[in-house]
Order: sequence, then structure tokens, then C-alpha cells
Amino acid sequence: MSDVSFKTKDLGKSRIKRSLKGLRDNVALVGIPGGTAGNGMTLAAIALIQEKGHTQLRIPPRPFMRETREKASRGRFRRLTEKVYQSVVEKALGAVPGLKILGQAYEGELKDIFTSGNFAPNSSITVSGGWMRNRISGKPFKVEGKKSSRPLIDTGRLRQSITYKVVKI
Repeated sequence: MSDVSFKTKDLGKSRIKRSLKGLRDNVALVGIPGGTAGNGMTLAAIALIQEKGHTQLRIPPRPFMRETREKASRGRFRRLTEKVYQSVVEKALGAVPGLKILGQAYEGELKDIFTSGNFAPNSSITVSGGWMRNRISGKPFKVEGKKSSRPLIDTGRLRQSITYKVVKI
């Protein structure tokens, strides 16, 4: 009987598995951290009110996060995601640097929607200012006008608070 030996040749499967493990073990988080807006509310709470709307306060929904997600799933962000993942698999780029590229790009997309999104305009009292009555107490109060019908942009604080970070999970 003759001696037969087999030699296994790895054509990259192990390397690809290691690269994908780096992507599986880390995630890029993009959003609004928990700072306060100066009026007793957190920036995250204000973002949620803007995203979903508030019937009692008569704030229409301005879904900047949902619109960004929909835009990103079909636009240049999707192409960038494909390129980054391909680079990670081919080992031209590490998983964490790749996720940092994607986090920074998505942060930019989310900030960009503030000026490019198609949202319900501000009400005339929000734009011009004037006197209103509190619907619960009936007390009058003065509203300072924004001088702009563009929603989501007043002080710019909510938009500026958007950030990303890559974390190990």
C-alpha cells in the first residue's frame, strides 16, 4: 500500500473569517448623546419629539432620522458601505477603521438632512413670534420668532450634537 498525504491550502477563508469577526464584534453608533438643551429637556428627547411629532404641543413629525435611513439605504452611503466591507474582507482595511469611515459618513448624512429634508414648515407664530396662551393654564406667554420657516434649525445645537463612535459589542 502506498503512502498518501494530503496538503490543505488555505485560499483566504481563514483571513475572511477573521475580517468578518472584526465587523461582527464592533459596531458604529450614530446619534444624539444625552446632553441637555438648556430648557430642562435632553437633546435626545427633543430629537424624538421632532422625529415623531407631538400632538399636544402641535409639533408635526419631522422624521429626519427615518428620512436619513431611507436615503442612505439607496444612495451614496450604500455604495460606500459596499466598498468598505469589500476592503475589510480583502484585508485592505481593518474592521474598526472601516466602521469609523461608515460612522463619519452616516453622521454627515444625518446632519445634511436638516437642510435638505422635505419637512412640514414652521408655523407662522414660530417664524414671526408673538403672544400665545398656554392651553392648560391659560396664561399668556411671548414666543420669540425664528425668522425662518425651515424646521429643525434654530440654534443648530441638535444638529451639532449628532456624532458617531465605534464600540466593541
